[in-house]
Amino acid sequence: MRQSANLQDLDQDSRRAGGKLLVRQGVWLEGRTCWQEKGYGGDIFLKKGVTVSFSQENAETESDLFFAKVANDQASSISVKLLFAFYQEAAGEAFSFVSPSREAIYHACNNKLFLITPDSPCRNRTQLSALSMSAALDGQIWKHEKRGILNYVPMIRGETSSVLLLEISIPAKKMVHGGASVSLRPLDKNV
Repeated sequence: MRQSANLQDLDQDSRRAGGKLLVRQGVWLEGRTCWQEKGYGGDIFLKKGVTVSFSQENAETESDLFFAKVANDQASSISVKLLFAFYQEAAGEAFSFVSPSREAIYHACNNKLFLITPDSPCRNRTQLSALSMSAALDGQIWKHEKRGILNYVPMIRGETSSVLLLEISIPAKKMVHGGASVSLRPLDKNV
C-alpha cells in the first residue's frame, strides 16, 4: 500500500487543465491514508482482503459522479473512510465554503460554481472541509490522522481545495458503494 498525503503530482496535473474541478481519491483505514496514484479510476489494495475500486461517471447533465466500491473479503466487518479532494483545474483565485446544514461544499472558481455533495446511502458519517491547496498538498488535511478526523475549515479564499470524507462500514464478505457528486451551477455575479 502506498501511504502518502503528499499530493505533489496532483498539483502538476491541476495546472495543466482548464475550467473544471479535478479530484484526487483516497482512502483511510486504521490510521493510514492511501491516495490513488494517478487518474480517476483504478484499485487500491489496503490490506489482504480489502480492495477499493474508484471510478468516474459523467452524467448527461452538468454533474459528475466520483465513486468507489469497497470489497471486504475478510471474516469480520471493517470501517473505511473514502476521501475525495477537489481542486480547480488552473491555479488562481477560488472560494470554498462548507454548508453543514446542506451537507455540501460550494467551490467557486473560474467564474463557475460547483456544488459537491455526498452520494452514498450507506454512509455512517460525512466530514467536509475547505482547505488551502498548499495545506492539502503538504498533507495537512488531518486534525487527527490516527482517528481519521479532518482538519475542519469552513471557508477559505485563494488557491483552495475542497475535501469530502465518507465513513462507511462494510460487513464481512460484502461490497459497499460510496461517492461524491459534483454539479456545475450558474454563478450569480451579484453574490
